[in-house]
Amino acid sequence: MDPCYLQQKEEKETDQCLYKRKTAGGVTEFILIYVDDMIIVTTTEQEFESIYNQLEKNFAVTNLGDVRSFLGIEVEKDDDGYKLNQQAYIRKLTERFHLQDAKPSKIPMDPCYLQQKEEKEPLSNNSQYLSLIGGLLYIAVQTRPDVSLSVSLLAQKSSSPSQQDWNEAKKVLRYLYATRDHKLKLGMSREQLCMYVDADYAGDCRDRKSNSGYLIKYGGGVIAWGSRKQTSVALSSTEAEFISLAEGCQELSWTKRLLEEIAEEDTGPIIVFEDNQSCIKLVEGDRIERRSKHIDVRYFFVRDLQQKEVIKLEYCLLLLLLSVRADGDHINSSMYRASQLDYMPCFSVFHDSRYMCS
Repeated sequence: MDPCYLQQKEEKETDQCLYKRKTAGGVTEFILIYVDDMIIVTTTEQEFESIYNQLEKNFAVTNLGDVRSFLGIEVEKDDDGYKLNQQAYIRKLTERFHLQDAKPSKIPMDPCYLQQKEEKEPLSNNSQYLSLIGGLLYIAVQTRPDVSLSVSLLAQKSSSPSQQDWNEAKKVLRYLYATRDHKLKLGMSREQLCMYVDADYAGDCRDRKSNSGYLIKYGGGVIAWGSRKQTSVALSSTEAEFISLAEGCQELSWTKRLLEEIAEEDTGPIIVFEDNQSCIKLVEGDRIERRSKHIDVRYFFVRDLQQKEVIKLEYCLLLLLLSVRADGDHINSSMYRASQLDYMPCFSVFHDSRYMCS
């Protein structure tokens, strides 16, 4: 192999683990590398064999055929496209904590978890808790957006978890084990890149900080999501939504650059769905109002993205807080059960404490 093969990057390489080059015939090839695991993407079998043979001359490599498993993620391909799951990983994690015979949970977390104002007595030893949270984080980040919020909340207690936190962490695992056959479906339609963002307001009763959440779709399938606690106390629901929008747009900007490098075409203005009209007006306005002038200027890059037509905000009643299931029934909160991972724009990434407890 040419020693410079993997050095043939474009100047604006977004992902340092993804290598791309064009052959003399104009065909684009991709190699995705993580430590000693690799995925090669080509358009023909001959192109794949050419790359593999070059690698084989310089490294000890093994051809495992079509992708069926990568970094603990099982890959399934059918006529509808690709589906991802971590069934084997979930099973091993459940067996490690001896919960395979425990009562299944229909929801990942007690809806009233955040309503606990008093700090419980911490566990005498948090090593088991940290081990479980580490496993849950890997699942939540890779293939299961439905536990993103729950795991994010529990991870915040890692330094001093209580018995209640430990019970809730095991509840998440019991939920995952009960739904271990759920798959994340990657889209194959021509649906453009879009994002949903949301936030609760002062959802944590202990410090009154809000939680942000975003979900990005491409081709009709979910490709990125996140849920995290905001670092400052928002003084209004508009501010909480605005902060969440800014955090989501950071991930969206990176995703947009990556897709444009892969597809070599402009994705155009990206539709961002927001359910707070005051937040939309704040972004679209040309001046800072008295009630919003205290908001950190770093969040106002969202306004810059809007003015440059990188994003386009649209109002909709985001059913991220009150999700609508495939059969049309309402779920009390977004932390409640979902029967599939491919029909909802989002669930369990967001929550609003106003809808969670009676």
